[in-house]
Parts: sequence; structure tokens; C-alpha cells
Amino acid sequence: MAGNAHHARKIENPSLVHPQAGPGEVLLHIRTTGCGSDVHFWRRSCIGDLTVDGDCILGHEPAGEVIQLGPGVSGLAVGDRVAVEPGVPCGYKVHAARFVHKLPDSISYRTASLLEPLSVALHALRITPIDVGTPVAIFGAGPIGLLVMAVARASGAHPVVITDVDETRLEFARTFEPHCLTHKVEVGAMVRESANAQRMPAVVLECTGIESSIIAASYTVRRGGRIDVVGVSSKPYLNNIPFMHLSLAEVQLRFINRYHGT
Repeated sequence: MAGNAHHARKIENPSLVHPQAGPGEVLLHIRTTGCGSDVHFWRRSCIGDLTVDGDCILGHEPAGEVIQLGPGVSGLAVGDRVAVEPGVPCGYKVHAARFVHKLPDSISYRTASLLEPLSVALHALRITPIDVGTPVAIFGAGPIGLLVMAVARASGAHPVVITDVDETRLEFARTFEPHCLTHKVEVGAMVRESANAQRMPAVVLECTGIESSIIAASYTVRRGGRIDVVGVSSKPYLNNIPFMHLSLAEVQLRFINRYHGT
């Protein structure tokens, strides 16, 4: 059984024939998936300029159980619980064995489905390492922003300020990480004040991809600081980035594309 979206807000459940694992592959029973992208596809049949044309079986960022091994597969066994590097289109999926990772018993399937977005946060902080005591601001308190905040805190960042326009998200952020500072609006001056005038954010992690948020980040980071745009924009072009301000302040502006090896 698979969730098949082919019109906005409409999901069908087609019956599919289970595939067989080929050389170097495993057949997986998908137990959980978790990704905001699927919600966007369901609501609007698109994410930015990426559209659903025809039928689209939803589901990636999954965890599941190995139910069949293909020829040549080693290091895995039937019954293994695994996290899966994404690209999973149905409830039973043949997948390259090298892209599934065994789970310890302490990690549930539900938690394991969050490992892929956690990898995005780890990749961002690996590209821009944070030392103990580095002041950090995070723009966007959605799932990626919250995970980036968790990784930043685990890396020793202090203080950590997270912003969003949604008070409900900020309430959850305070529950998720009680030591963080929150602001409902993305105003650079307010974020700087929270981080302390003597310790303006050295690193800003922008987790929305929204142009106005990137602009606010540009005026929040300290001179010589770094901005990592982790969020994905719904627009192919952003025309209002304050180039001269970033140039004169020698701010490093970098874009993060998901993850690699995390």
C-alpha cells in the first residue's frame, strides 16, 4: 500500500506488487516517514517550481525493516531495523544496501525517520563549525531550524537566539530547548540585543529560504561573521539581497544543499 498524490489535497492508496531485491539491494518494509515536503506536495502539488506531474507516491526520510536481501549484500540481515537515505516511493521498497544504516534498539522507527533532516543540520554545522561560546542566531523555528538549534547547542554555541513569525513554533522551541532565546519577529536589532551588544551573532543559520529572512540575517550577523542559508527558497531568484552591506562588512554568505556523509 502506498500514498499516491496526483491532485492537491487528494491521496489515493493504490495496490502495488512487491518488488524483488536485485544485486546489492535490499527489500524494505517502510515503517515510518517524515518530511514537510510531502505536506507541501499534498497541499499544493508543488514546492516552488518543483511540481507533481501525474501520480507521485509520497514518502521519503524513512525508517524500515529489511525483509529480503539481494545477491552480494553483506553487513545486513533480514529483520534489521534501518534508517534509509531518501528516495523511497512506497510501503515496500527495493533500495541500494549501501544507503541503509542499521539502527540500535534504543532508536524507534518514529525517531529514525528524523535522522535525514538531522543530517541536514549536521552538514550545516560541519561546513561552518561552531566553537564553544560562539553566539548564534537561527532564523526559522520549523523542523530544520529546531534541529539546527539542537546541534548548535550541542556544539557549545552560546547564546542561541531563534526567531520566527509563528508564536506557536516559538513556544515549542522553548520547550524543546529551554536555554534558547526567542523572538516572534525577525528584526536584526532585536536579535542583536538578545545576543548581547558585546556578542553579536558570529553565525546566523537561516532556515526558511524566505528572502526577507535572508535580508534580516544580513543585518543581524556581526562584521566578518557568517550566514549559512540552510532553508530552501520557493523562488528561483532572489533580487534584494543587500550586496554592498555584506561586502563592506566582509560577511561570508554560504548556501547549504541538504547533506553529505552525515
